[in-house]
Amino acid sequence: MLCDVKINSLEYLKKKGVTDDVRKILDRERFDELNDQLTELAVVKYGLDTQGDKLFGVNISEQIDPRTSRYWRDDQYKIYRAIPNENLFEKLDQLYKQRENTESLDTINPDPSFLRIDPFMRMQGVPIVDINLNDLQNARTKEKVEEVSKRLAGNMNVNYENITAEAATELLKNRPVPYRGEPGFYFAGTVYTVGDNVSINTVMHEFSHPLLQGLRRDNIKLFRSLYDQFMATGEGIGINEYVKQVYPELKEGTDLFKEEVLAFGLQLKSVNKITNEAETTEFNSFIKKLLAAIKKMLRNMFGSKVKVSKLNEDTTLDELADMLIEKDFEFETADVTEEDLVMYARMVAERANELVKGTTEKSLQSIVERTYESNLDILRNARKFRGDKKTKKLVKEALFEKGTTQLLTGVRSSLADYIDLQDIKNLEDDAKIEQLLDSEEQRLTDIKNKSVALITSFDSINAMSKNMLKDLSRISKDKNLNSRHTIGMMMLYKNTSRAWMTLLKDIDKEITLESGEFIDTSNPFYTTLNEISNNITRIQTSIADILKDNNVQFFVEITGYMNEFVVDKLNSNLGVALKNVYKDEQELEKAVLDISNKVTQQSLTEADIEELINKGAPADILRGFLKEYDNFVVNEEKIKNALTGNAHDVSWFNRWLESYSSSNDVVVGPLAMFIQDQRTEVENEVWKKSMTFRTKLKELLPKVNFSKLNVSQVRDLVGEKDTIMFFDKETGKPVEKEIFKFVSEFGNGWRYQQDILEYNLAKAKEEGNENDVAEAQQKLQEFNNDYMWQEYVPEYYTRNDIFKKSSIGKLAYSVRKDKLAAYNNLQNQFDNELERVENYGAIKAAWREYQQLYSLEYEDGTPKVDDAEKGIYDKSIAEVLIESRKGTQFREMVPVAGSLQTAYNEFVSLLQSRGIERDSGEFKMKMEAWQKQNIKIKYTDEYWTSRNKIIEELSQLQSQIQDVTNEEFNIGEAYKKINDYIYSYRDEFNQPISNEMGDVRLREIKNLQQKIIDTQANFDSKTGLRKDQAEELRNLSYKAKKGLIKKGSADLERYKYLIGLQEETGISAEDSLRIQELFTELFELSENQPTDYYMDAINYSLSKQNLKEVSIEEVSDFINSDEFQEILDNDETFSNWFALNHVERQRFDKETKGFKTIYVPTKANVITVPKDASHYESTTITDIETGQDVILPGVPNSRHSRFEVKNEYRTIPYGKSREDYIGKYVDNKGNWLPRRFDTNEEYSAKDDRFMSEKFRQLSANTSSAQYQLLEAMTEYHLDMQKGMSNYGKLYLDMPRYATKRMDIYQTLQRGKYGERFKEVGSNVQEWLKQTFGQSKVDFENDLNYNPENNLVNTDLNGDAVSYIPITGIYNLDLDVTDMDVLSGLFKYAMSIQTQGKLLESLPLVDSVLSTLQDPDNQPKEMEKWSKNIQSVRGILTRANKKGASNNRMQQVKSLIEREYYGKQVEGIDETHPRVAKMLKNLQGLSSYGSLALNIPADLKNQFSGYVQTIIESVGADFITTKDLALSSKWATKAMLDWTRKDIYEVGPGEVSSQLVQIFDPAFKATDEFGREVMRSMVKDLTNGDWLFMHRKFGEMDVAMKLFGGFLHGQKVTQILSDGTEKTLRYVDAWEKDEQGIVKLKAGIHPGWNNTSVFHEYVEGETLAEIAKKYHISETELKSKNRIKSEIQLEDGQELVIAKSEKFKAFKNKLQGTSRRLFGVYDRMGQPEGNKLLIYRMFFFMRKWFTPMFTNRFGMDTKTVTLKNGGERYDWSLGKYQKGYYISAFQVLAKLVSSKGADYQYLTDQEKADFRRFASEGLATIMMALIASMLLGYDPDDEDRWKKMKRRSGAINQESFDTYGFLSNHALLLILGVQAETTAFIPLPSIGGVNLGGDDYIRMVTSTSSAWYNTTTLYAQILGDILSFVSGNGLPEFKRDVGPYWWQQKGEKKIWKKLFKTIGFTGGTGDPSTTTKNLAASSTRLGQ
Repeated sequence: MLCDVKINSLEYLKKKGVTDDVRKILDRERFDELNDQLTELAVVKYGLDTQGDKLFGVNISEQIDPRTSRYWRDDQYKIYRAIPNENLFEKLDQLYKQRENTESLDTINPDPSFLRIDPFMRMQGVPIVDINLNDLQNARTKEKVEEVSKRLAGNMNVNYENITAEAATELLKNRPVPYRGEPGFYFAGTVYTVGDNVSINTVMHEFSHPLLQGLRRDNIKLFRSLYDQFMATGEGIGINEYVKQVYPELKEGTDLFKEEVLAFGLQLKSVNKITNEAETTEFNSFIKKLLAAIKKMLRNMFGSKVKVSKLNEDTTLDELADMLIEKDFEFETADVTEEDLVMYARMVAERANELVKGTTEKSLQSIVERTYESNLDILRNARKFRGDKKTKKLVKEALFEKGTTQLLTGVRSSLADYIDLQDIKNLEDDAKIEQLLDSEEQRLTDIKNKSVALITSFDSINAMSKNMLKDLSRISKDKNLNSRHTIGMMMLYKNTSRAWMTLLKDIDKEITLESGEFIDTSNPFYTTLNEISNNITRIQTSIADILKDNNVQFFVEITGYMNEFVVDKLNSNLGVALKNVYKDEQELEKAVLDISNKVTQQSLTEADIEELINKGAPADILRGFLKEYDNFVVNEEKIKNALTGNAHDVSWFNRWLESYSSSNDVVVGPLAMFIQDQRTEVENEVWKKSMTFRTKLKELLPKVNFSKLNVSQVRDLVGEKDTIMFFDKETGKPVEKEIFKFVSEFGNGWRYQQDILEYNLAKAKEEGNENDVAEAQQKLQEFNNDYMWQEYVPEYYTRNDIFKKSSIGKLAYSVRKDKLAAYNNLQNQFDNELERVENYGAIKAAWREYQQLYSLEYEDGTPKVDDAEKGIYDKSIAEVLIESRKGTQFREMVPVAGSLQTAYNEFVSLLQSRGIERDSGEFKMKMEAWQKQNIKIKYTDEYWTSRNKIIEELSQLQSQIQDVTNEEFNIGEAYKKINDYIYSYRDEFNQPISNEMGDVRLREIKNLQQKIIDTQANFDSKTGLRKDQAEELRNLSYKAKKGLIKKGSADLERYKYLIGLQEETGISAEDSLRIQELFTELFELSENQPTDYYMDAINYSLSKQNLKEVSIEEVSDFINSDEFQEILDNDETFSNWFALNHVERQRFDKETKGFKTIYVPTKANVITVPKDASHYESTTITDIETGQDVILPGVPNSRHSRFEVKNEYRTIPYGKSREDYIGKYVDNKGNWLPRRFDTNEEYSAKDDRFMSEKFRQLSANTSSAQYQLLEAMTEYHLDMQKGMSNYGKLYLDMPRYATKRMDIYQTLQRGKYGERFKEVGSNVQEWLKQTFGQSKVDFENDLNYNPENNLVNTDLNGDAVSYIPITGIYNLDLDVTDMDVLSGLFKYAMSIQTQGKLLESLPLVDSVLSTLQDPDNQPKEMEKWSKNIQSVRGILTRANKKGASNNRMQQVKSLIEREYYGKQVEGIDETHPRVAKMLKNLQGLSSYGSLALNIPADLKNQFSGYVQTIIESVGADFITTKDLALSSKWATKAMLDWTRKDIYEVGPGEVSSQLVQIFDPAFKATDEFGREVMRSMVKDLTNGDWLFMHRKFGEMDVAMKLFGGFLHGQKVTQILSDGTEKTLRYVDAWEKDEQGIVKLKAGIHPGWNNTSVFHEYVEGETLAEIAKKYHISETELKSKNRIKSEIQLEDGQELVIAKSEKFKAFKNKLQGTSRRLFGVYDRMGQPEGNKLLIYRMFFFMRKWFTPMFTNRFGMDTKTVTLKNGGERYDWSLGKYQKGYYISAFQVLAKLVSSKGADYQYLTDQEKADFRRFASEGLATIMMALIASMLLGYDPDDEDRWKKMKRRSGAINQESFDTYGFLSNHALLLILGVQAETTAFIPLPSIGGVNLGGDDYIRMVTSTSSAWYNTTTLYAQILGDILSFVSGNGLPEFKRDVGPYWWQQKGEKKIWKKLFKTIGFTGGTGDPSTTTKNLAASSTRLGQ
């Protein structure tokens, strides 16, 4: 009979799929695993002795199956069967039946996964179970365990990571407990699981540690008790044994050992919950107690998600397991300390000791300095972060302050005292004091304080890293946070974490180098560093992941316009495909819309397509259109694939030869257009402001007799020389540099003087000479005090002079620093409010030690002494410190907004987490203690006003008192004197500090106070009243004043009697009454309370006699008791102190009816406080849990206040922006300016040394035109610098540009008489540098940007944003600096504004590059899959492409480097710039030789452009032939306006000219920006511009024709005032404003405007109203601002109305079309290949080739077929297309193959392309006919050249004929244009028409055209000269080669060559010869 156990086991194996019905083993490996597990379970749970056998054996047999193969060896196969071990199963069955309350194996195992016994847990039958993922074959189960781990990590705020075993070994290699194969461990605040060896068991165990650590820390007694209770259970005993075996390094009985045991207990319960394993009663009882114990600790971890009230003493851990797995379980890092697995304590002192042991004093100082400097840089960068409200808050809480804990500012303050003490060094030091300062004790104290400060700083860094991780986690979940500001914040975090990682590496290197031996990285100090390092790694990984997702969204947004086109194209194509299906236009439109919606929503099914085909839609056409949409729609998946390397890479042709905007890639092209749009935005913003400025110039310049011919005139009018300092690179020494600046109030080299003093100080510090440092410091401070505005008024800077005056001062400074550092370090050790309250005693003691330094007495009351022989200077130190405290009048405590409320709520939360209920007595007690530490008492202004009024009136009535008493003593003056004595001796709570005042001062206070008391007593007796009568009169007077005495009452009679009695003394009753009333009022207003210092002194003396301390309430009676007199008798010191600090007063005793003497503390020992509660100020905060206001009795104390310098001592009031004081106190970089010299001003400068005399003269007449011009120019200059980087700001310095190389006119004008030759020589040298050498302005000559060429002088707070190019700040000598200040002003404005714009978007584009550079995102094999990843993860993943160049990443990198970093060249240009310049000069000379004065070539170029424009209009993509015709007149007039006057116009020109400037159709606007103001015809002629004027005119005319066509072709809608709509051509949408500046007409969508439009929201407005106001839709308004309703808006919030979207799209299409038609000559359009010299040489004068070639032949070779496909993106045009030759060939193929049937299905684009193709052919034929029929040209006529000469000879020849000459030129022009038009037709000559076949051959075989006109030509000239020198004579012509004398037979050839160098060939005068040469040589392609 089979036993039940065997049946269950066999069924289990079958159920698991490893055996079949006949026990055949289907999975041998899996069977072996389960067999081992079953056997192990039998051993552990039932005690089966297997003697090494398994429950199942295996029988193996071989069989042959001839059907499977033709080869016999393949026919044999083995069969494995499971054979039960009958003997073992019989024993197991008996054990099973004997065991009570056990389950069968199948009931133990209800889960489909089997239970494995951990091999280490052979212990007393306790079934510690696990779920092993090696047994789980489906991926979903793995994912479930992974998800549980992540949720636990997230909810408990501990880190979680799954790593490989190798990584675990590396991570723990230096730990005392190395990795030994455990499935998980807890290390450095992180739960690690290893590989696939992860389980629910592992997860529960490792996450138990943070819980139990918190319990162990909070209540160690309870923790140990719980362990003892657990040991009373069977489970506990078993686990205890297991831990002993597995963790031998943990000593049994230690708390760490007990924690591990309890962790396994918690694990067991959690796993039992999952597996339904049974538990003992004792274990369940223990679990209930454990839950109750941790209840308080968990209270603050749940928040609003899980209420703690749901937990009670009966809550089972079963429910806790639910919470761990299912609920949101939140931890506060402040409550549970995250520790290492080995549980090292993270006490500050211990880590500090470890740090000291591992470092030398030198290395410790180095680490302190590096940490300080690193975090100071981080702090500065963080403060510069510009974000929105959300991101600013995140950054503040992450890096500045979290709760009440200061972070970056805390690090700075902790370490600041250890950085530089040079400011207190002295010139003459006392030797003994120096010895004391250098003593070993002092050194060790300093080291200790340094190390503790450093540790607390690292704790802050650790906290900040965790804060950053939390922010990143939030960002990754909240998609709404992914904005430009968030990207900037993440880049801040990224740079911050990098800086910290660098710091950690430096520290490790410093320690390692200093120690010279192996460092134990397992010590507590390194544990902290390791945790920080791990967090940094997670930060960087998290940022990379977020940026990847954000980049996808970014590209989705910036490619939206392309998707609009794709959808429009789909609709158009569907209309073509379905036009025969739906005959009715409305039906067709509806069907197209329906299908289009399905396509875009991805809901179109195959059935839908088949239905359309069945209705008659052509299948191939329809499917082709749908495929086209799929290929080009830009969705998230397509973008993500491109970013992660899962898309085809960019082709080499696309990368190197085409513009970035033409890239057929969803990353490169859109990014290029984004950058282009950024530049367009800034260009138009600057243009608009500049036009406003130019209107002012137009008015002002004539008033100052402005002449454009006088280049230096404006500079001389508004400028003056100044000197600044810069460092010579070669010598490293400071050099005085002359510059020009705008005339301003200050000059005369003040900056140089200040800089040289700062340099001297820095040099002295570097050299370490203390005397030199002190001297340099003193000189700098004197200079600043004498001449400069500073942060504070001059007298403020004398406050620490006392520390500099003597050696004692230096010693006092050092001692004070140490004590204060010890106090601060202690404060910084506590992470939260509760810890601070609980450690208040220690904190207070540290504070008292610091305060005691200021006392003239030791704590026991004995006077402090000095003893130089013993090195004691306590008295002198106290005296110095007391004197220094007088400087505190400069400062005041200013509450920090929100700090007190944050501390309160943090404290309340922590109390509740400890289980301290709000209404409990303990809660109230704790709250009182908290208030003592956080609140200080402050009285209202009303109280002080009342009190001061009483004292003032008493003083006025003092004469009456003196008359009666016959005394001269003045009570009012006495009170004032007492207050003066005490004034400087009050603490922050306003308490007098009596122990600092000294005996003399205390005695004076006592004597004055005793005199006041005696005087008051004397006054009473001299009035004739007894003391009791005087007291009675005072009381009755008070009642009378309050109206409490009734008529006829005894009190009234008594009152009259006493008054009358008093009048007999001679003092008036009225005055007497008033005096008594004043004393009464003073008494009623306030009362005296003993100070803390007084109580400390009393209780200290009592403690010496072992007596109980007294309270404030008891002390008054106590000191007047008999007992106290005995105490005084026993302590002489105490008795003397008592006598000095008390006065005697007579008090009437009602019981004895007599007076007795009592003692009261003097004013030095009491604080006067109001009696009325309303006279106390209070603070109202909000309890965030209850939502109720809490009124605290006082104001925030110093912990929640800034000890700020008072505003009256500040130059700029606190909280005010420095920007409001630019020009008055500071420049626009924030640097302080000099003070004005004016003896009538309080803070006048010492003298007028730095006052500008020129400014004084100019400002004397502010209405003068010269002064107004100065004001206008400086206003514009400063406005352009607003908000920009300090690095590029010039303030009032004039922009510094070099004189242009070809500016001959200015060079000739340079210098005054006597200096002209020198300056001309300097300019020639600069020309040579720019041409052949290295110049400061090489960037402007197309080389790479080098910030070292700039003259920048920023202070330590200056920005170092030197990597984004900016011009105009070059380090140039004055004699080579461009004198044209107006042109420089405009150029600099554009440059700095562009830099600012690029800075804004830099984080965004850098994040794109970071994503692409991620090794995981390298290009993949698109047709291959990774087998390894598939086998491990069960998913298909493309394999990385080996050796891939990653063109996409490289192209993006190149684009960013060019646009953001100014890297314009690489290779030989970068390494050998002189070679690059030489070759560039060759190109320039070649241009002269080819193009200068070459009018025929200019005309050919111009008319070829016309032809290309007409061909484009025939295609009718953006313009039609009608548009072109309509625009002809406008373009001609605009061209005339532009060339005739507007290129020389100072102010705004005609509308058309301004449109040219903002749309930039000729790509010249940026380079020519502002040039018109100083441009003149004379300069153009002098500088040689006339040599190329004809060509430039022609190019501009062609551009204007195209531009006009675009403006006329684009229609816009205008909404008139009556609401009607009017359609306008874009050209008519513009008008001038009142200043003459062009603007968009009202009623037109603002998106067509050239500048952005914003609206400031006013509360109450509706979105509909706003939308209507700006003529946009409400939907558009919501979309642009990402809002849904007005509820989301705040008053004053800025709304985006339009950002010139339509304007930029139009401009991009215009410029994109221009590039396609005429070539790429602008900077933005240059491809990546332009960075390489070889490209530039080859494509010299051929830059038209690539775009014009791709316009015809461009295609995607991956998708093109004979009839379809091949389209590519063109991002500038906002569409996809292919070359129109390719499209036309495909159309022909379609029509031929379908016999014309497919014509009806041709798309509009195909028809347009075919029209272009046909029109180009037609144009070729027409030009051939014109040449033949009108001009008589026959290419086959051998005499054609003779006929041309007969028609007309060359100019100046006898055969010259005007008509014939013009006819010959016309023929030359026609043939030239024809050659250019046919250049791309890949066919040989046909019918005498030279097509492009030969040209392609010449294109690829010829070298650069730069060589012949330069190198070859000059070599020939040199050869002729050498021939002449050698005596062979000059070579001569042997025949006539032209009509002119230098071309005749016998003339020297050198003449022709020399004329050729300047472009004069004679071709213009001899068209017949030029035509012959054209026919004989080549077309444009050969040039």
